[in-house]
Amino acid sequence: MNAEGVLKKAEAWRVSSRLLMQAKEKVIESIKISTGLERMSDLAENICERVIELNEEPQLKPYIDIPRMANWTMEMVRESLDAFARSDSAQARKVCADDDFVDNPRTSCFASCCPS
Repeated sequence: MNAEGVLKKAEAWRVSSRLLMQAKEKVIESIKISTGLERMSDLAENICERVIELNEEPQLKPYIDIPRMANWTMEMVRESLDAFARSDSAQARKVCADDDFVDNPRTSCFASCCPS
C-alpha cells in the first residue's frame, strides 16, 4: 500500500470515528432527555394530585397566568424536542430565550399569592 492509500484509510477511519462519537453523544443526550421527560410526567402527576385536593376548596382568585404558562411550556417542550431531533441549535437558543415568558408570570403569580 502506498502513502496515498494509507492517508485515505486514515482519513476514512478519522471520519468514521467522528461519526461514531457523534452517534454516541446523541444516544447519551437521548437518555438524559428521556429522564427529564419522565420527571415531567411525575410533576404532572403531582399537579393532578394537588388539583384533586384544591378542587374541594373555593377558588380564591381566577387562574389567569397558569393556563398561559402551561401552554407556553408545552410549546417550549415541543420546540426543544424538535430542535434536538433536527440538531437545530438556532431553535434551541430561541427556546432558551423564551423561558422568560414562563419565568415572569411565575414570579408575579407567586408574589400575588404570597405577598411579603
